Amino acid sequence: MHKYQGTKNTRVKISSRLIIPLLTLLLSLLFFSCTQAPPEILSSDFRIRLLYNPAEKSDQDSAVRSFLAIHLEVEDQEAADAVELLHIMPEDSFYSWSLDADALEIIEADARTWVGTSSVSMPEFMLLPTGNYQVEIETLRGELAETIITLPRQELFTKFLSDPAKSFPKVSFDKRNGCQIITAQMQKAVIRGFDASGNYIGGFIPDASYISYDSEESRLLRSYHSFYVSVRDTETGAELVTGPLVFNYSN
Repeated sequence: MHKYQGTKNTRVKISSRLIIPLLTLLLSLLFFSCTQAPPEILSSDFRIRLLYNPAEKSDQDSAVRSFLAIHLEVEDQEAADAVELLHIMPEDSFYSWSLDADALEIIEADARTWVGTSSVSMPEFMLLPTGNYQVEIETLRGELAETIITLPRQELFTKFLSDPAKSFPKVSFDKRNGCQIITAQMQKAVIRGFDASGNYIGGFIPDASYISYDSEESRLLRSYHSFYVSVRDTETGAELVTGPLVFNYSN
């Protein structure tokens, strides 16, 4: 005679100490299992930035430093926020740069989103390597997207080193507290303002080369602790930047 053995219901008691770790694990699995498109670089914008500091007059050559500005267009703000590292690697140089998210700028303009930097530089008195650069963006998940940029020969920019006061934009103030912006090729200038800690706080493109004291543009200038003025050289495409400039209004 076979004895029938029924099923026994058991109750499992989970310690409260395990609940939080289990919930954390579950949320982590859900986060990483979400479908997320890999990064994509839609286009790139780059230029050589030459910075002239008029206060450094003892040596004209040392008064000008060169920087690489590079910004990569991505799909949207979410894609830009996902970028953890920007790698910039010249093909024919021992130098390379890897910038983390805290050092990157995110710019939205004309319904387009860009992530990058304006301040890649070599050690003092050294020019950026010429030729091809491999540029990559990397997300927290380790996904990569890359593109290639090509910097022109540095000899194109040596003319700006010999007499920077002639090529770079200048600013002068008159007795009426007006501000005159002088550029060699009559280009439209861009003004960028900074606070006392060196943080960027805003900028604008003046409507004319002369800014009167009672104008809205003058009010913006006076709200900055210091500012830089820049133009794009039509021949080389370089951005010529003068600064930092200190305000000289007497009112």
